[in-house]
Order: sequence, then C-alpha cells, then structure tokens
Amino acid sequence: METHQGDIYTITESGKLFLTGNEKLEAFVDQKEGLIFVLSLISENNPARRGELLPAFSEYCRDSTTFQSDIVIRTALYERLINLQDRNFISRSGVNYGIEELGVEYLENLFNSGTILDDETKINKARRLVREMYIETREELMQHLLSMDPFKFEHLIKLVLEEIGYTDVTVTSPTNDKGVDVVANIELGISSVREVVQVKRYQITNRMTRRTLDELRGSLHRFNAVRGSIITTGDFSSGALKASFEKNAAPITLINGEKLLDLMVANEIGIKKNSLDYFLFDAKKIMQFEENVEEIDE
Repeated sequence: METHQGDIYTITESGKLFLTGNEKLEAFVDQKEGLIFVLSLISENNPARRGELLPAFSEYCRDSTTFQSDIVIRTALYERLINLQDRNFISRSGVNYGIEELGVEYLENLFNSGTILDDETKINKARRLVREMYIETREELMQHLLSMDPFKFEHLIKLVLEEIGYTDVTVTSPTNDKGVDVVANIELGISSVREVVQVKRYQITNRMTRRTLDELRGSLHRFNAVRGSIITTGDFSSGALKASFEKNAAPITLINGEKLLDLMVANEIGIKKNSLDYFLFDAKKIMQFEENVEEIDE
C-alpha cells in the first residue's frame, strides 16, 4: 500500500501482484514477517511448544525487527502460529505444534528455488532429516506398544497418567475390573475428582464403538467416579466421538493412538529427545574492526 494526500491509501503494483497469489512475492513477505523463521523452528524442534519457540523468536525479533518488548514479541509469535495453521503448514495437538507435509514442501521449494540463503538451506536439510527421524521414532514406539503384554501396557498407561498430573493411580485386578483398568484422581480447579480409565491395545485401524463408551459410563458408580477416559492404540468411531461429551451424561475423554503417542513424546516416555548444536559464520561482532580500519585510512 501507499498513501496520497496524507490519508488516502492505494494499492501498489506489488500489492496487486500479491493478490494474484504470486509465490515469489508471497515467500518474500513470509520471510520479512518471520513466518519462514517460525516454520523452520517448528521443523527443527518438531513437535514444539510455544514456550520452546519463544527464546529463538525473541532473539530474531530483537535483531531483525522493531519488535522489542516481551508482550509484543509473544503476540507476534502467536499471530504467526495462527497464520501457519490457517495455511495447513503446521497443526496443533494440545500444547504442541508440529509441521505438516505442506509446510515441509513449502520450505523445500524455497530452498530449491534459492529464495533462502545457503546456510538456511543446509540447516533445513538437517531439519528435514530430524522430521524423518521423528516420524520413524513414533512408528517404532507404536509397534512396541502393540507388541506389549496387555497387563504391562496398563501399567505403562498408569505411568503416563502420573506424568501428566494424575494422583493415586491404581491398576485394577485383571480378574475383576468390571471393564475398568485404571482408577485415578485428577485435580480440576480446587476439586479432586475420581476418574476411571479403560485401556485397549488395539491395532491402529480398529475403531472402538459407542457401546464400549456406554459400558464404561455404567461402571462409574462402582468406583465412586464422576468421569472416565478410554485410551487405545487404535481409534474411535464417529458415534463414540459424538457421545463422549453427551448432554446430561458423565464426560468420557477419548485418547486414540496418535494422541497417546503425543503424550508419551511430550513427557519423554519411551523416547529420548536429543539436541544438536551447529555453528554459522556471524560477521556482526567483527564488522566494527573493519569500520575502524576504514576510518584510519581516511
């Protein structure tokens, strides 16, 4: 945009080109706005919480933009995450942000076209490798879960629940569990409520139906529970999903295989998160010496 006579705005030729969906101009704007930087960060740390992205994004803003205050930088990061989600470059699962295939392709196209500098190209090749390793690790973890003894799998779920904040977690007797595998307490506000959990180690393609959900609801009173959860390595039917938070009925939280993996990855259960350091040439701190030499020569 440009202004005329103080308060009249007109669209520039570049603006008109942008509205046509020009990829080169779109990439230029994304780079100037820090969107490519944020997308690359998520690719590198995949998955990543907003708090994990903030330190690097803050440094980027203070070095490369006029954004200096903490609140402005936090808002800017949130807005860029929303932008990337709307374009299906990233997705959000709970508090975690992960890069999607469209995001990976977008970065690759930028690097291949030379839009991004050589150093960034090298870094993002490494990020792509990190992404591939992450996907492979999730697949290995799922295969291990599917091969576990069912009773030991219930004890693993006990550990997961403890890691995410549940207390007094108990695995029920396998001979008299009445469809309930784990019982636990969870703090909701200022209250502690009892919750029952059913655990099903199903194949990824198996979908649990509403019948299982209704049976669990029917068992709540036997354990003085007010809510329940079903955790499976498989998935749920549409009927089960609709009935999970039915009006005038106890809520039942449904955790499928992908969400279970997310919880395990976030709490480093069955996986180990490693960091890699890399080094890039940075001329900022040595440019002053060249400037001093020029002054002496003059």
